[in-house]
Amino acid sequence: MVYNGRCKSGKVKTEKVEIVGKIKIPSKNIEEKGRIQWFIHSSLSELPVRDVTNEDGRGHKTEPHIEIEVENYLSECYQSNISGHLDSDEKYLFLVTRCLNKNMEEYGKNYFVGYMIKEEELHLRDEKGNEWKAVKGKTFIYPFNKALLYYEVYPTIYRLKKSR
Repeated sequence: MVYNGRCKSGKVKTEKVEIVGKIKIPSKNIEEKGRIQWFIHSSLSELPVRDVTNEDGRGHKTEPHIEIEVENYLSECYQSNISGHLDSDEKYLFLVTRCLNKNMEEYGKNYFVGYMIKEEELHLRDEKGNEWKAVKGKTFIYPFNKALLYYEVYPTIYRLKKSR
C-alpha cells in the first residue's frame, strides 16, 4: 500500500467539469493491492462522508465524490496520489478518514471506511482549460462501527505518531 501526502488546497477547483477522455482499465492488468486516500470527515455526520458544508473551517470538500463513484472529480487534491494509482497495477483506492463527530464513540480515531475498485481513468478539464485526472470505479463505504481501525492495519506507524 502507498501512503499519500497532504492536500495543497481545500478549495473547490471548479463547478464546471468536462470529461475530455476516458480510459477503461482492463481487470487483467491490475493486482490485489492498493493505496490510501485520506479525506476530511464531516463532524455533523455519523456516516463517513466528506465535509461538504465547511462546518470545520477547512474548506468545502468535494472528494471523494462518492455520489458518482469518482475520486478527484471537482478538485485535483492529491493529484500525485491519484496519478500514481492510475499509472500502477493497483486495484484498490482505500478511503481513510478520522471520525470528527464528538458525539460518537469512534471520535478522534482513524478508520478505513471504504474502498474504490479502479475501473476507469478520467481526463477532466475545467472552464479555464486546466486538466487533471480522476479515478472512477465501484465504491463501497462502511459506517464507522463497521469500519477497520487504521492502527489495526498499521500498528507501528500509529504508535510512532502518537508518541511524537
